[in-house]
Amino acid sequence: HNKKTSLGFNWIRSCIFIEHLSNANYNEYNDNYNNNEIENDADELGWFFTYRMISKYNPEALESLKEIMSYRMRTTLERLIAAKNDHIRNKREVSWIYNVSNMDMIIKNNANLVNDYSILELIYNHDGTRKDMMNLLNTEDSSNENRKEVAKILHDYYLYDIDNGELDKINIRYLSEKELISLIKKVASLLTTEYRNAKKSIELVGTVSVEFNISRNDFNMVTSARTNLIAKMKEYLERNLKLIQKLIEKDINLGNRYSLDKTFDDLEKVKKELSKTVNDFRNKHDGDSDKRGGR
Repeated sequence: HNKKTSLGFNWIRSCIFIEHLSNANYNEYNDNYNNNEIENDADELGWFFTYRMISKYNPEALESLKEIMSYRMRTTLERLIAAKNDHIRNKREVSWIYNVSNMDMIIKNNANLVNDYSILELIYNHDGTRKDMMNLLNTEDSSNENRKEVAKILHDYYLYDIDNGELDKINIRYLSEKELISLIKKVASLLTTEYRNAKKSIELVGTVSVEFNISRNDFNMVTSARTNLIAKMKEYLERNLKLIQKLIEKDINLGNRYSLDKTFDDLEKVKKELSKTVNDFRNKHDGDSDKRGGR
């Protein structure tokens, strides 16, 4: 319970959901089994170790390796387009919205859980209220050696807050330069990650969805939500472009302490890759439509 890892957090969240979202007539875990994070974690670890063992001790088993890679692609796609049944609101919901909105509701009404699971202190106050986006970011920045795992834990919360307009509530004039750079870099990094996620899901859906009956409805819903989120982050960075350029220039002059230029170089690179993937996907499916139509 004290170890701050994303695997541990996913397990604790799953336990909390089972206890507080299930009842005599409804089992939250069973209903959302296919897109439960701890099940995806188990699948990924299982396929990784199976692949490694076969590669080491029976490398000639190429067909088995191909099958393993195919299942691993399915697991990756399921995580990228994960959606869950929200029994309380009676609708299907994108996972990051489902996870955060339900955790916020549960912790607000059961503040003692923050004491029971110390990892929740990363996100929630002891009165059951949730930390705002800048407080989450400060928590991540102060995590030092465990920062990558903390960033994974907080990822959905950042997305949820940005989706709900929290970026515009942050008055950047009152931020220190360090806080401002941290905020700008986080938004750029999140945008880069969501570009990569969009690119990967588009690449996978054409092949994996046919073989494993991946839900096209979930793909469309998550892609739409991700597109809206990307647009909000992109607009925020463009709106603050002059400020960002000044920060990059200053950082370069001071020896690239924050590597801001690299952050935005990576962002532009992935953005171009996504654009190419989208165009290739459209051309392929337009071509398939033409063939089916006999043109």
